[in-house]
Amino acid sequence: MTTFDGNTWWWITETRVNYTSALFWSSNSLHFSVNDTGDSGMYWQIYTLPNGNVQFRNKNSNTLKQLGTCYVADEVSSSKLQLCMEDSNAQNSQQWTISAWGDGTYKINNVANGTSLNADWHPGGPGFMSPNTNVTPIQPAQHWLFSSIGLVQDGLYSTSIEPTATGAGSSGTKTNTPASATAAATETGNGAASTSSSTSSASPVQQSSSSGLSGGAAAGIGIGVAAAVIGLVALAFFIIRRRKTKAKEIAVQELPDTGPGDIGAVGNAARGKTYEKFTCGIAF
Repeated sequence: MTTFDGNTWWWITETRVNYTSALFWSSNSLHFSVNDTGDSGMYWQIYTLPNGNVQFRNKNSNTLKQLGTCYVADEVSSSKLQLCMEDSNAQNSQQWTISAWGDGTYKINNVANGTSLNADWHPGGPGFMSPNTNVTPIQPAQHWLFSSIGLVQDGLYSTSIEPTATGAGSSGTKTNTPASATAAATETGNGAASTSSSTSSASPVQQSSSSGLSGGAAAGIGIGVAAAVIGLVALAFFIIRRRKTKAKEIAVQELPDTGPGDIGAVGNAARGKTYEKFTCGIAF
């Protein structure tokens, strides 16, 4: 099994063209182009998942797209599958395995198709999945080479969509996996081993989120609160109105009797005093 440092940018090529050109992606076109260290379309990240499979990302599309396989009716191979860049997901068609041929080159297989199909390249393009997997005669475009060309050093590329269940149509969750410090591919098993440095790794930490209450529950609570507020306002208004009405009734009951022809007790007292003075006047 071969592992690759996820914090390294890689050139990817095959032995038929060697390092004169490299795999390139730009403007939805996947092809080989003359090597250019300044062209980001040739920069590939090989991200290793906890299950040992890898995902290929290109610097031009960051983590939004990944290398996968697409059905193409016009493909001359019986597989009818070509290499393509797709919107990132956790499906097996975007997961790959890389293993050594034993001569310093590597074989690339798609997890959805197993080892019955090898990644290959038609002369002049496009890439396809070949059912011709025989060791001899050698199929040069099935013998892949990788060369490190720089460090990623971008936290964006430490995130991946990983499967939560098996199968090609499995759903996925985003996880963060710190990139290791390895600067080159490390090969175990048969074949020559590439130079490598020490590797530090950590278990992926799954990012989970909770949406809290559902929309229906939140709406129900909002309606209940609004109804309670309206009820309290109505009750307060009723109590205040009732108190004002009662106060008016009490005020009316306490007023003195001042009907026609009667000016009340105070008036009667005053009228009596006047009468007494008048009577005294007559006595003189």
